[in-house]
Amino acid sequence: MNTNEQMVERVLDRITAGYVFPEKAERADAAIRRRLAAGEYTDLDGPALCRTVTSHLQEVCPDKHLRLLWTDLPQSLEPEDEDEGRSAFLARLRAGNQGVRRVEHRDGNIGLIELGLIADAAGGALVIGAAMQLVAHSTALVLDLRTCLGGSPGGGRYVVQLLLRRRPGAPERHLRPAHRRHATVLDDRAPARPALHGPSGLRAHQLDHLLRG
Repeated sequence: MNTNEQMVERVLDRITAGYVFPEKAERADAAIRRRLAAGEYTDLDGPALCRTVTSHLQEVCPDKHLRLLWTDLPQSLEPEDEDEGRSAFLARLRAGNQGVRRVEHRDGNIGLIELGLIADAAGGALVIGAAMQLVAHSTALVLDLRTCLGGSPGGGRYVVQLLLRRRPGAPERHLRPAHRRHATVLDDRAPARPALHGPSGLRAHQLDHLLRG
């Protein structure tokens, strides 16, 4: 059986080898290794080890993608098959309403859409489009991404495409800076007839911090 130190070492190897932001991976690696050398993880059981290392990772790099989850069932340490991983992701989206957690019409004619995941454009366009229709005549639209765990880059571009579409004379949108974990989009209305095809490659940098880490 692997020791706690060996498991943490394996985690750090995976992060430094594949995390999308190499400089953040280096900082996280250095911080965790200092704690590892001090013996902070030695006597923890599995669940406590995962919670503690996750907390320490979040202190250095607040990214919900960087988290350890404990299971009592043995898990393969080999890289996940790409097709199997995509199938599992699509199944999770289908079970979770394509990532749309909440659609509300609030006082003051404010529309709100909360996304927990960013769905693939091909599978999620109908649901996202339907959500947009429900808030189509709102004075302002709030897109709540505070609990969003990321998802499909293509789906992110599709969402941005819908948000950036506006009729002539409509007010400008105002997006919060990319380092914030949510965005607020102001417009006289969301698209009344959102396009239900794939993304057209319009700017998606507003969501990159969620989709890439």
